[in-house]
Amino acid sequence: MFQAINHWVDTIRSRFKRFGRAEAGTTAVIFAMSLPTMLAVGGFATDYASMSGTQNRLQQIVDAAALGIAREMSLSPVTQTRAQNLAVRYAAANIPANTPHKIAITATLIDNNAAVRVEGTQNFSTPFGTFERVIGVSSLSASATARPAGVAEQMKLCVLALQDAKSHGLNLRNGSVLTANGCMLHSNSTSTSSVVLGEGSKLKVQTICTRGGIKNIGSTVEGNLISDCPEIRDPLASKPAPKPALLCKPAVPKMSKGNFTLEPGTYCGGLQIHGTAVVKLNPGVYFFKDGPLRVFNSAELHGDGVTLAFGGQNAYFRFEHDALINLTAPTKGDTAGMLIWEVDVPGVSVGADVAGLSVGVTVGGGKVTSQHRIESDRAKVLTGTIYLKRGILTIDSDKPVADQSPFTIMVVHRLDLYDGPNLVLNSNYQNSPVPVPFGLGPTGSQKLHLEK
Repeated sequence: MFQAINHWVDTIRSRFKRFGRAEAGTTAVIFAMSLPTMLAVGGFATDYASMSGTQNRLQQIVDAAALGIAREMSLSPVTQTRAQNLAVRYAAANIPANTPHKIAITATLIDNNAAVRVEGTQNFSTPFGTFERVIGVSSLSASATARPAGVAEQMKLCVLALQDAKSHGLNLRNGSVLTANGCMLHSNSTSTSSVVLGEGSKLKVQTICTRGGIKNIGSTVEGNLISDCPEIRDPLASKPAPKPALLCKPAVPKMSKGNFTLEPGTYCGGLQIHGTAVVKLNPGVYFFKDGPLRVFNSAELHGDGVTLAFGGQNAYFRFEHDALINLTAPTKGDTAGMLIWEVDVPGVSVGADVAGLSVGVTVGGGKVTSQHRIESDRAKVLTGTIYLKRGILTIDSDKPVADQSPFTIMVVHRLDLYDGPNLVLNSNYQNSPVPVPFGLGPTGSQKLHLEK
């Protein structure tokens, strides 16, 4: 269709050029008689540009979906159902927010499941409506075929420390343990001590890669240690963050004993759950503004399909003492896959001291961060992605953390493990309906073929 339309446009353009060179005295008359036609051609040109832009965007979305599925195919077998689900997810991640018409997308495994073909269709409307009313065309289509080639890297990014200044990004203090089978840990810090492995600590990963150096003080390491790696830019930096509601939730009664059910919304001034209270969070986004979320003593916090967002002054989380933590991120929606999210609140400085606690911490590069802590021995389920772009995450428990989660991904400013904890980062993505945010999880094959 586009070849025929392009030929028509070229023909009209050449005729106008000849018209412009005409010197006969009848030019004015011809011009007056041709004016309606010229206006029509101008409207057509405007509509053609609009349609071409829509077609190009549709093709880009289809290409991205095909490549994304091929990357997944390079890591593990993909069924037809999963290919279709992935196509919808990848397309949704790339569709501009102001797209007026829905895009129907279909993925089909071909060549004995060695490649995937993605097709997309979309209705469109143009400013003057020439294509719809005159030509009778009101929908566009695009397709792409992608296939993995070569050997897949079989690597998953489970920890990314964003700290890029002359300070460590990952610190395993004496006796701490970090278990991340089949995962890559990456530190953007350029310090010679970008990764510090304290005496008696244990690290079990596929690969740990750092822009700077690795300081190993008598630790036990299973996995590859690589220094002078390239920077990995924050893959979540452009992801639209949740915004707090204008109205705060009503003050929550003291939660020290009994059962409570909370609804999504903005909790101003923080929230404390302690004693023997058992709190259930209904699915949705919980925004903690200008105050911390603290769960301590023997209290319990349960939430399936939840995102905990923190923004403003003194906004941090603390899971302390013997608190039971059982949290799983949403499977769909704008915050799908995001379990904990540190966001910006305009006009509010980040970091302060509360009741003598060192909450605001200034680190290398002049960045001010919040300090989040997991100190409980019962923080077993943390399924999803923890995103603390300026935050220090400190883990200081005596028993395994997140070990009962199908997967946990951490993108943090800095990660510190104190004496004793065993942070377990599983990466069993196929065992959880919670999606991995784009840019995390499997790195996929570096060799992908895209065919039109």
